[in-house]
Amino acid sequence: MHDLFFPGAMARNYPAGRLHRLAVLIMLLCGTAARPVQAEDYFNPALLGLGSSGSGTGAAARAVYSAAPEEVDEAALARLARGEQLPGIYPVELWLNGTYVESRDVAFSQVPGTGRLAASLSVNDALFLGIRASAFDGSGIQTDPEHAAIPVPGLLDAVPGARARFDFSRSRLDLTVPEIYLAREESGAVDARFWDEGLTAAMTDYNFSASHTRARGAGSADSDGGGSYFLSLNNGINLGSWQLRNFSTMTIKTLTRSTDRSESTVSRTSRNWTAINTWAQRPVAPLKGLLTVGDGYTPSEVFDSVQFRGVQLASDEEMYTDLQRNFAPIVRGTARSNARVTVRQNGNVIYETTVAPGPFEIRDLNSSSLSGDLYVTVREADGASTSFVQGFSSVAVMQREGQLRYGLTAGRYRNSGQESRTPQFAQGSLIYGLPYDLTLYGGGLLSSDYQAWSLGSGAGLGVLGALSADVTQSHTVLPGTEARDGQSWRLRYSKGVPETGTTVTLAAYRYSTQGYYSFRDASVLVGKNSTVTSWTPDGVWSTPVINGRSRQALELNLTQRLGDIGSLSLSGSRKTYWDLADDQRSVSLNYSVTAQRVSYSLGYMLSDWPGTDRKNDRQFSLNVQLPLQDWLMGSEWRHSLWANYGMTHDDTGRTAHSAGIGGTALEDNRLSWGATQSLVSGGGTA
Repeated sequence: MHDLFFPGAMARNYPAGRLHRLAVLIMLLCGTAARPVQAEDYFNPALLGLGSSGSGTGAAARAVYSAAPEEVDEAALARLARGEQLPGIYPVELWLNGTYVESRDVAFSQVPGTGRLAASLSVNDALFLGIRASAFDGSGIQTDPEHAAIPVPGLLDAVPGARARFDFSRSRLDLTVPEIYLAREESGAVDARFWDEGLTAAMTDYNFSASHTRARGAGSADSDGGGSYFLSLNNGINLGSWQLRNFSTMTIKTLTRSTDRSESTVSRTSRNWTAINTWAQRPVAPLKGLLTVGDGYTPSEVFDSVQFRGVQLASDEEMYTDLQRNFAPIVRGTARSNARVTVRQNGNVIYETTVAPGPFEIRDLNSSSLSGDLYVTVREADGASTSFVQGFSSVAVMQREGQLRYGLTAGRYRNSGQESRTPQFAQGSLIYGLPYDLTLYGGGLLSSDYQAWSLGSGAGLGVLGALSADVTQSHTVLPGTEARDGQSWRLRYSKGVPETGTTVTLAAYRYSTQGYYSFRDASVLVGKNSTVTSWTPDGVWSTPVINGRSRQALELNLTQRLGDIGSLSLSGSRKTYWDLADDQRSVSLNYSVTAQRVSYSLGYMLSDWPGTDRKNDRQFSLNVQLPLQDWLMGSEWRHSLWANYGMTHDDTGRTAHSAGIGGTALEDNRLSWGATQSLVSGGGTA
């Protein structure tokens, strides 16, 4: 029922009899009413026409009336009368599940069929907020790129359990979405369709090091010595989405020797310029991969990594967030209200968030160690709380649930420093994270005279740690011999004991039958005593190559925390061969501690080199590093400045002392610098 108000109605004069009869009629009507009637105030829009030409016409009147009474928007006027807002574009603060996102302009439109005013958001807006595209499955909302940019009034109505509330007085739009529909694993990232390919530019990254040696003692003149200079260049050109890269090195070595009983000297200089790798690459955003054309290395998760020259499409770590690069379990639960979820590990809070009512999944968990029980507490809005324990461990190959890593390579095999065949080959590998902390992986490698297939799985065993197992079957045709078939089995284990501070980061065992050949083994022809040359910022290093075919291999990495007195780490490996009599052993033991910001470390290393001319290595070491920036520059100084001393002693009696100073400079510490002085004695020299 409307209360009608017309101008001039109260000014009319009615006869007394008529007024009496009218009053009686009204009383009878009111008395016969079966139930109360609520009245709604109604304002005749024709009033807006009075004085419309005058200067006193208000903004509200102009919004619903422009020139003639018949042009009045009665629906808009009725919405204002009910205290509702008109459709339009409003500046708002956007909040998602109680967390501020951004400030922006949002259009508010009527939802078809309801007349309700709601925010008009697009699917792209939802993806930017972190809502999964799968949340709109079955709703009729089109999520393809062609339609994803079209605003839809009341878009969140298509997401089960989601709602939007706009507080006009505070210009705040609150969106509530159940956690299960949020792509929290991409927290801190932007959907691939919004990535920028970058700028067209040319760049170079260089590293230069120089050293000078001088020998003294019996059999050496005082001026005997030489210099070594090493320059590495990483050059690049970006053209649109393509990136051209080249890694080259230049080595200059000089040797100066004084002739006996003469003031003349003999000098010899050698120069070597090498283009190590040249390649072009471009990102493939929808696949989170990198396409490489030229020189590169195959992925190492399934098969041993080898050098190639060809084409490769593989997962790019840079396209994943920091959290996605490490394995962590998914924590699932259900909240009755807006609840606070807290996750603790080893007594520390490692994750805390607020979730909306309904089922939730925590996918962006960043664990503080490779293993250890997770204690999860869900505290509801009314103060009630529930708790549960979830244990987990991981090995290197494991991936988060629903995450895929892949590598596809086709090209020609390359091998530095050895004489070998260079067959063409194709290799593919896949790693996929399954529910319940399971990971499945496998791959194949095909060449004209070599084929290999691998299949394996990794599993989190809760408090027992994590274990992965795989088997590789190979078929090899060697020159001048019959085909060989064999298998290689591998186990990898990881476990941490937080109570004792012990972490077994990797324990791996591999056994290969006599007929098994790796791709590298099948390609190398000769060179029992050959070496592999590596170009590093510290210079050129040559490492002996052990060309035996592996029979058994055991690797162990162990870390033990000792509280305030430091930590102890042990790394060791032992490998036996089918065609070599000796075993290959390597042991590294290191103790480190920091006191008053001064770092100390003691180390022992043992390495055996079976089947090569290199002698076995045994070496003790001591290192001390001093934080000069704290003592000289103060804690507010933005750069680092340090000094260190190092000493090594090997089983030949040779002792080396070194002292150096270094640090960082320029904006963002882009320049690293250092200078070192070394002195070597013993081992046949005075």
